[in-house]
Amino acid sequence: MTDTNLSEQLRDGEPLADFIRPTVPLTKSLNDAADRIAVAFGHAGGPEISRAEYIKLFRAEVDRLAALTDSKNANYANDADALANFRLIEVLSGGRLTTADGLFTRITDKIQRALNLHLGAANNHESMADNLSDLAVYALILKIHFDRGGR
Repeated sequence: MTDTNLSEQLRDGEPLADFIRPTVPLTKSLNDAADRIAVAFGHAGGPEISRAEYIKLFRAEVDRLAALTDSKNANYANDADALANFRLIEVLSGGRLTTADGLFTRITDKIQRALNLHLGAANNHESMADNLSDLAVYALILKIHFDRGGR
């Protein structure tokens, strides 16, 4: 396989594992592997970021997401049950769907929207940043739900 046509070859149905195995020898560094995968999917690498800067930005983003979910949750649930809006799916489905089913649906909606935006769809209502923030929050809500014994 040559580097000149990796993107087309992957789009034509070549399994990713078959692509990675022969083109990223075990002796290559992790950065080289990430760069080769990015090139294969038609993406330029991206700026490097130090671990210290990454952790600083990550913590700031987590703090921002906590404030976002606090603000939004007040519009959807109540102080006694912050996940009431997510549990409603169980009532509306007559018990056929779980709270997790509803959360996974929201997560897949956000993944599909992010992919559409990435592929060039019009940004009519929600930016990529907004969409990814919501996706992160839904993932954390689902984790909290499972950590508390939810199904």
